[in-house]
Amino acid sequence: MRDKVLDLIKSKDMSIPRLLLFNYKSLNITEEELVVLIYLLNTTSDLYNPKDISDDLKFELVNVLTIVSGLTEKGIININMETRGSKSSEVIDLGPLFNKLTTLVVNEEKTKDTTIFTAIENEFARALTPIEYDLINAWLDNGYTEELINEALKEAIYNNVTSLKYIDKILEAWNKKGIKTKEDVVADKKKFKERKQVKSDPFYYDWLNDEE
Repeated sequence: MRDKVLDLIKSKDMSIPRLLLFNYKSLNITEEELVVLIYLLNTTSDLYNPKDISDDLKFELVNVLTIVSGLTEKGIININMETRGSKSSEVIDLGPLFNKLTTLVVNEEKTKDTTIFTAIENEFARALTPIEYDLINAWLDNGYTEELINEALKEAIYNNVTSLKYIDKILEAWNKKGIKTKEDVVADKKKFKERKQVKSDPFYYDWLNDEE
């Protein structure tokens, strides 16, 4: 069976979704079921014809019927009756498979760093959009730590701004300054405060270094 899967992978005429190939075991799909799914994903017709599947894959017909039944029971595919023209036919619906693969992606992205996603949603008091998820993931992929993003989030909330674009500008500014950690943020704020005090006080005098 492994050889048959490999043959399908090597076939230039076959398209195999990476998500399915890497996660079929997580969906409780067997290797035989995977072969049939790859076939169904690449067939030009959605009509269910077990005899054609049997002939093309060189599977026993009874085996094909068992495999398709198993995929249906697992909620991977549906076999629906549809009327086309004057004839009723069994049609294969791969929608359940696509829904399960989509759920895998969403869960994977959410668990990549659940804490920061949840923190932002809590502060914004709303769910994040797919585009916002992509932006946060881009921050993480570019090396911004959860800790640093959280500090930028605090700055945004302090300024009454609930926008990822605003947080993105903060992170970009910090990156230019070489700020990488929470301690760096605190140190930078301290320096800024000290500079501001010196500039705003015309009577500032360094008493400690005064020499008569």
